[in-house]
Amino acid sequence: MKTYYFTFLTCQYTEDGIPLGNYYVRILAPDYGEARRTMFSVFDDKWGFQYGEEDMNGQTEEEFFDYPYLGCLMELRSDETYNKIKVING
Repeated sequence: MKTYYFTFLTCQYTEDGIPLGNYYVRILAPDYGEARRTMFSVFDDKWGFQYGEEDMNGQTEEEFFDYPYLGCLMELRSDETYNKIKVING
């Protein structure tokens, strides 16, 4: 399994009004496409960008995302089922 990261846009919020602009999701999947399909299955098209470990240029997860207090919203595995978090304003 490889690790992939997905970010959200600053205009995206949960149904409870929590802004997602400084959160990301970590997905463990066998390849880029499967990670993307998993993200779509949970968040539909309500997310921003996809990154692989190779995009991080040797930086740690914390250095790359540099989100001072929010960080990883959830970790998903492409071979499991999850409850969906509804994102609005995306």
